[in-house]
Amino acid sequence: MADAKEIIERATYTMIQSVANTVESARRELAEQINGLSGMDETEIIVTEKDITIESVTVIDKSDTAAAVDGSLYSVSIISGSNKNIEEGDRVRCVEDE
Repeated sequence: MADAKEIIERATYTMIQSVANTVESARRELAEQINGLSGMDETEIIVTEKDITIESVTVIDKSDTAAAVDGSLYSVSIISGSNKNIEEGDRVRCVEDE
């Protein structure tokens, strides 16, 4: 899991405005980009749209083609283990490692 986290955190993500217009399409695009990163296959971790939370941000400057924002755009939750089988769509309670 640490390898996947490192791969995800060191990458840069971009998308065109028409894809970023909805939360659903932005989540889908981010999941595709993350799963396509070099090294992710070896981690055996697959990020789904449901693993991505889109955060609110403040636009601090923009032009016709780009925007600068203040804040975290998204977060990704990765489950590294469970005491029960987990199926897609199941709700889980996350407990931080100590």
